[in-house]
Amino acid sequence: MIAAPILLMRERRVNSWIMLVGSALSVTGNVGGPFLKDQLFRSIRDDQWIADNVALASNRLVPLGSLIFAIGLLLHALHRRRLTARIVELEMILSSRNIDVNGASPD
Repeated sequence: MIAAPILLMRERRVNSWIMLVGSALSVTGNVGGPFLKDQLFRSIRDDQWIADNVALASNRLVPLGSLIFAIGLLLHALHRRRLTARIVELEMILSSRNIDVNGASPD
């Protein structure tokens, strides 16, 4: 999940940053939840509900991160669709002027 936004970083678009934040939140929730709960169980022996609530809050990062990642992916798909439509439009303009895509005029 984290590899896709890293590969898309070369485009310098907002959607890759949104996907990276979503991936980071999701990974933090997956890794941090059990770790935080274990550390809090060791340090707080009297109030176990605090450790449970912190673990529950960190587990909620996973769906939030997935949602943010999906929003970034949707923005990326919409940008690609717009780009493809623009390329088709420009090719239609070129073909209407009888100009080859490579720049040569057909005889």
